[in-house]
Amino acid sequence: MVEYLLLATAVTMRVDLRMVVLMAIALSVPFLGLVGVVGHIYLSRTRRDTRAAVFCQSMARELRAGESLRSALESSGDLVSAGRLTSAIESGETLDRLSPILRSEFPEIGVELATVVRSVAGSGGSSASLFDELGDLALAQIEIAEEIRVGTSPARSSAAVLIGLPVVYLTYQVGTGRIQDLLTRPLQQGLATVGIALVLVGTAVSLWLVRRAK
Repeated sequence: MVEYLLLATAVTMRVDLRMVVLMAIALSVPFLGLVGVVGHIYLSRTRRDTRAAVFCQSMARELRAGESLRSALESSGDLVSAGRLTSAIESGETLDRLSPILRSEFPEIGVELATVVRSVAGSGGSSASLFDELGDLALAQIEIAEEIRVGTSPARSSAAVLIGLPVVYLTYQVGTGRIQDLLTRPLQQGLATVGIALVLVGTAVSLWLVRRAK
């Protein structure tokens, strides 16, 4: 009963479904669940995407070499495997209608990149320096994000401990049958129910605060 309530709370709080599955495994086989959680955290570590910076640097290089804007977009898109962008250009899509694709392919600087492409497509002027600046902006965003990650690492570690320990403890108690035993005793049933509810509410609020902080 308690394990179902825990899983239902996780689903209600919109926890990643993969984590919900791992929680279900942890409730049935705690050791495998712990291994799965550690593996998930390792594999889901934030990876900084440098595609936008490489794309902009390639654009500046191609334009300085005398390539047209359309040709530079196609070559640079091929370089970073931006399939939607290269397909749109090959199909004859006009440059001023590439904005949604650029925002989708390069979410970090997509708005700025789309603005520059529209401006250059309309004016026909040289824009190599603008793409250089966009590339520098993309790299700066990566550096700032990495500094934030390092700076908030202690807080995130503390949050993981504060959230994880109660869940691990409750899981262990459920696995050993102690929680079920308490719930069958009239004298302890009320206190056990209140305690479990507080743990679940505290865990849910902590997860919400962590997600909001991101």
